[in-house]
Amino acid sequence: MQAIICKITVDTDSMLRYMWSMEATEAMMKLTRDQVIQLVTRKDEVGMNAVGRALVHLLNRQTREESRDNTTRNLNDVGFTPADARFGCIHAKYFIKHRMLQDWQVAYWVKPNAKGVPRIAKYWRQLAEEAEKKAVARAAA
Repeated sequence: MQAIICKITVDTDSMLRYMWSMEATEAMMKLTRDQVIQLVTRKDEVGMNAVGRALVHLLNRQTREESRDNTTRNLNDVGFTPADARFGCIHAKYFIKHRMLQDWQVAYWVKPNAKGVPRIAKYWRQLAEEAEKKAVARAAA
């Protein structure tokens, strides 16, 4: 059996690029409520896709039974609230199947509540967690 010996050299330029990419990744991971609102209220295809992808992320956080029945049984602050569970699951499944949402579906989720905040924005912390997971996975790849 032969032993393999490798010599590792650290190039300062590549190390600086790595550190910069880590800082950029950390900055991207800090998604705020205002950023979520700004993204989902866009009046173009990007806004529609943002709403659809947000719904899919929330659907994936539901339990298997909740997702299947379009309800929320476990009050664990994960996934949809009981009030949004039926439409949330149905709209997310529609987005998965068709890769788009109808205008009325997007309007339902971006309609401001009494406080003037879009319905989907109440899930901003869960969406920020999903964005952080995705950024970490990208950085690791």
